[in-house]
Amino acid sequence: MKKLFTSVMAALCLAAPVGTLSAQQTQLTEAQKEAFKKEVLPVVFEQIKEQAGIDILGWANPQLSNTFAGIPVLESSSLRATTTDPMTVHPDSVVVSLSALGINASSIPVIGSMIGDEMTITFEGYETKTLPFITAGTHPITIDLPQTINVVGATGASVASVKFESPEGSTKLIDVNVSVSALNDMMNFDLLGCTLEQNETTDLVANVDIKDGLRDLADVIAGFAGTSVPSTINYDYQITVGLSGLVTGAIPATLYAVPENVTGTLVPVGNAVVHLNLQNTMMPIEQIDVTSYQNNTVAYSVLYLDMTKTESSASTVSSLVIDNWKYGSEAKTDSTLTNKTFITMTDNTPSIPTTSRAAVKSVIDRVVTQLAEEGEATWYELSIAQTGNKDATTAEDATPVVDITVSPYTAGTEAIADVDITTYNNGEAATTYTIRATANLTSQVISVDVMNGETIYGTAYFTSNAAGIITANEDIAEEASAIRIIPTDNGVRVLNVDRAEYQIVSMTGSTVARGVVSGDETISTANLPKGIYVIAVDQNGDREVVKFVR
Repeated sequence: MKKLFTSVMAALCLAAPVGTLSAQQTQLTEAQKEAFKKEVLPVVFEQIKEQAGIDILGWANPQLSNTFAGIPVLESSSLRATTTDPMTVHPDSVVVSLSALGINASSIPVIGSMIGDEMTITFEGYETKTLPFITAGTHPITIDLPQTINVVGATGASVASVKFESPEGSTKLIDVNVSVSALNDMMNFDLLGCTLEQNETTDLVANVDIKDGLRDLADVIAGFAGTSVPSTINYDYQITVGLSGLVTGAIPATLYAVPENVTGTLVPVGNAVVHLNLQNTMMPIEQIDVTSYQNNTVAYSVLYLDMTKTESSASTVSSLVIDNWKYGSEAKTDSTLTNKTFITMTDNTPSIPTTSRAAVKSVIDRVVTQLAEEGEATWYELSIAQTGNKDATTAEDATPVVDITVSPYTAGTEAIADVDITTYNNGEAATTYTIRATANLTSQVISVDVMNGETIYGTAYFTSNAAGIITANEDIAEEASAIRIIPTDNGVRVLNVDRAEYQIVSMTGSTVARGVVSGDETISTANLPKGIYVIAVDQNGDREVVKFVR
């Protein structure tokens, strides 16, 4: 088994560029730079966002949301409540299939041949920050950010490197400058600066400095996507959070836009007050008041959160209802129900997602953590439905938004959890795909495949400090460079072998195919009956086993 996607402390060595980047070529033309930015960087940033929770492009357009995730510097899966001896789970690497995503790398001038059909993203040098304003409680909050994110093409060439660098001697809780270099430093962009500090009034202040490099990338990517760049990218941002509200039960937060080259000017964009009920351990947030200022208009809204739990002999089901009311004035004497959101899950989770993307991410985090800590996942369901009908009283009255089911099972020495996801468009099922997490019970390593049918878009790998989990990145890199097996439509690709024997076994234990592969070869499975199979590839004592669906 390949060693899968979690937390990592050291880095893979990056091979020198090969292919058409000859020693004589020391710089790229402007057309080649534009092609790289349009075709490759969006994929890099999207994969970083999907798998690590670090939304670099999203930081250029911050907004208040109904949770503290709206604070740009805290928008990360690494933000978590911890105990005194926490188990950590970090992204280690992500392998992305460009062809499955519909990107023809070979058509990109000059650089296409060095990228190949896939990219590997690795994370190294995590730095942990503990926010002291919560440490008096039982759940301190820590933030982990990688110091470097490396992107390597299929040829081994260095495609890009995103760096999170902290100025030496800074006393801020977080002080990070983010930059990206591409194609062996032929292209360099300063993206943004993020700081987080606690002032003398116990306010938490986050500042986001949007750099010209991020504006340039956003402009190119928006042009490629056929959208316009939001005017909000022309500002820097500041968010303040009143931590004294942890005592009073009402936490105020304000988002300001800071015009470029105008010192000391703060333009209010919106504010929110989060009302707490700390006696309710299921849902300590009971109400959120939001005021937003856009296009010289002011909008007022209030979100009411109500969570209940029902128990039966079969399962425990938690239900969260969020009513979003709009008001025409600050006095809030009139009201209109904008929407009603119903979230149901088989039990409570540490974080309550309110959007499809957040729901998918929270379930994946849950599955990976369970596999890392316990060696198995549990059956789980989560669904979100929404309506504007104030008379709706249950999720059945609402329009479905997303349904997620976790189905755990075992195959040989592997513990597997299939996360089946269905998203809806106007109540009709629009997209169905599977995220498959696999843990080898003998080595406690975890991989996560993102699939649609038999097409694998990418594979993510995790490591953890839990007992039995691989924590040395060099070990992961060593195995990742050995035998690789990639199930595809009507076939199985075998990579990194000179001459190896393979055997395909059905779930009944019958051998349905065997033979020899050499080089990078695809074994046809078109003649196999539909079902679940296991392929084992052996080469000079090295053995790789992968389950696939025909």
